[in-house]
Amino acid sequence: MSDITMCPDKDCPKSKTCYRFLAKSSQFQSFFRESPRKGEKCAEYWECISKSVRRRLDVQNSDDF
Repeated sequence: MSDITMCPDKDCPKSKTCYRFLAKSSQFQSFFRESPRKGEKCAEYWECISKSVRRRLDVQNSDDF
C-alpha cells in the first residue's frame, strides 16, 4: 500500500515514469479527483527513477486499469 495521493491520469505523457501513477494502490487509497496536470506540466509529478521499479509497478498495475 502506498501512503500517498495517487494520480489516475492515464493520458498523462509522464504516467510511465510517475510514482503517483505507477505505485500499487490499496482498498483505501487516496486519488486526486482530477488530474493535477496543467498541459504538459504537473506540480505533483514524482519521478520513479529506477527502470526495474517502473517495470515491476507497471506489471502490478496492469490489471488495475
